Amino acid sequence: MFVTNRIAAKTFMVLKKQQLASGDDGTGAGGVWDSVSIGPVSLSGRSRTSSATGETELAPRAVRVLRRTHPGPGDRVVSVPRFLLRHRVVVEPHLGDSAYGKRFGPARSDVPALVAETVRQVRAPDGRQTTSTAQVIVEPGLVCPVGSRLTPPTGRTTTAISVAHHTARGLPIPACTEVMCE
Repeated sequence: MFVTNRIAAKTFMVLKKQQLASGDDGTGAGGVWDSVSIGPVSLSGRSRTSSATGETELAPRAVRVLRRTHPGPGDRVVSVPRFLLRHRVVVEPHLGDSAYGKRFGPARSDVPALVAETVRQVRAPDGRQTTSTAQVIVEPGLVCPVGSRLTPPTGRTTTAISVAHHTARGLPIPACTEVMCE
């Protein structure tokens, strides 16, 4: 999270420098229109044309920073760095319910994770508000449906309330799977 915030701040600063250098007032129209007024909109004449329809124009330095910080559409998704996943959890995927109760798949032990055991309000799959006692962040691709059993490093067995797969291509955040537990 800290690394992502630093990258976003650096990108913002580069874009702000570009605005100041081009005389932009924050509207994004600096250097493109002769005069701009936001009131009842008056753009006047164009001083230059954009490179492509619908394409956002950035200063060369801003483009370099953005390319360094996150992959393009054809690049692979960047995963959470393994050194951040300091804890180990055991995951038993929920297979469904049977006449004898809940069924779980084979336990997958020693799963690298980052566990934060804090109390939070979350929304359960059925829409009700419930309390989560642990947040587990693991590498993308982990099979852990809602209802799965997890055993964090503390040893207590807990159940997955919600599972979110974060794979935002093109954004400067690493892909991961976030599991909120009871």
